Amino acid sequence: MNWLHNTRSFATKMDGVNVSQDGARNLGEVKVGLEGQITPRFNLWGNVGFELAIADIPIAQPCSAVNLTSKGVSRRAARPA
Repeated sequence: MNWLHNTRSFATKMDGVNVSQDGARNLGEVKVGLEGQITPRFNLWGNVGFELAIADIPIAQPCSAVNLTSKGVSRRAARPA
């Protein structure tokens, strides 16, 4: 669980237009996940993170990944959804 409190608003100016993000002053995040070793060479894991900003718009960020080790070489594949 994380809590982010920005003490001021952040913005940028591009081509004379000021761009800022609403709801980024206070941000809470909770992440839950599972990790498992299927075989000595095959690992699988995944997680889902939920963010809630002051604007009360929930954001879900699922992610899954696989790690296959073959003869001392590790191959990873991560897939954010």
